Amino acid sequence: MYDRATSIEPSPLKRLIWSREAKKMHMYEMQALSGVDAVISLGSRDQALIRTRYGVRAEAWYPSLGDVPIVANRPEQRGVVGWLGPPPGSPTDGAWIG
Repeated sequence: MYDRATSIEPSPLKRLIWSREAKKMHMYEMQALSGVDAVISLGSRDQALIRTRYGVRAEAWYPSLGDVPIVANRPEQRGVVGWLGPPPGSPTDGAWIG
C-alpha cells in the first residue's frame, strides 16, 4: 500500500512521507515473517509479493478473479453460505481478531 502511494503521489513532501512509511512497513514485515514457515495471504497478488520479497511460502486465502474457473450454474440448491464474522456495524466490524 505504501509503495503504491509513494509511486502515485505528486507532492514531493508527501512522497517522502509515504516512502518512509513504506520502509518502516518493510522492516516490520521482514521481522514478523522471519520466524514463520508459511503465511496465509489475502489473495494471489499478496501471495506473490510475500514469496518474492521475503522468501516465505504463502498460500492465498482466496484467488484473484482471474484464477477462478468458470463453472456452470447448478439447478438445485446445494447449501447456504453464512458469514462467520462479527455483525456489520459492530465495534469489531472489519477488525482482525486472532
